[in-house]
Amino acid sequence: MGCNMSLKIHFLHSHLEFYPENLVSVSDEHGERFHQDISDMGARYQGKWNLKMLADYFWTLKRDIPQAKHSRQANVLQALSSLHRHSHPLAFSILDLHDRLVCKGFSILLCWVPSHVGISGNEIADIAAKNASAVLDNSTPLQDFKRYINLALHSRWENHWNSQSMNKLRSIKPVVETWPTLTNRKADTIITRLRVGHTRYTHRHLLMGEQAPMCTQCNCIMSVLHILSECPNFNSLRLRYFQSSSISLTDLLGKTPHVHLLPFLKSIGFYPLI
Repeated sequence: MGCNMSLKIHFLHSHLEFYPENLVSVSDEHGERFHQDISDMGARYQGKWNLKMLADYFWTLKRDIPQAKHSRQANVLQALSSLHRHSHPLAFSILDLHDRLVCKGFSILLCWVPSHVGISGNEIADIAAKNASAVLDNSTPLQDFKRYINLALHSRWENHWNSQSMNKLRSIKPVVETWPTLTNRKADTIITRLRVGHTRYTHRHLLMGEQAPMCTQCNCIMSVLHILSECPNFNSLRLRYFQSSSISLTDLLGKTPHVHLLPFLKSIGFYPLI
């Protein structure tokens, strides 16, 4: 009973940890939630309290805990002191072994020791720990596989993106990450076309078999970069809207587009041509 109760206390601790500091306003909900979970555990496993069943239960719960702040960098002692349904199965295994040893009368103290600080036998302990972990016959959780695959794919994506030196969008968005969309669909479409550098005005000649549009003052091919940042024809309007006659595309079209970009596009007559 003592070991089973210990696991219940760990579970109760996980409930307390992920609630806001002001528990008074949600204490009733928290109590109902905890007792419902304990009831579900009993009904599902019919009193067979063991590690694998509890771990399976925690990992298959469907409720989210948005306050969870654990990351891959959390050390072992932090993971053991704050068990929750997303904890790694190895954490459940360690706590199960700890509780069984305590029930047999052992007194166990877990502490963190910095590696390679001149403590006698520390390197031997490191080697022993590595050798022990190499022969563990533990299944790998699906979540670990997903995390590894996501990291590997993201790394390959970043490497490929970094090789696109001539890509117009990369000059504005050098890092692979999600950018927010604008609430206005039309404005979001305009910003997206400008970021990739493809607009009806600058690229329709490719479909129509015509000559590329030229800037008569600068004697160069019209491009999004030239129109927004370089052409001296629009210097006065840039000063009016951006307080600068020369502004980079990153400042105009970055993660948060310039607040005066759309009015500027309309004032120079480029907006309906995008």
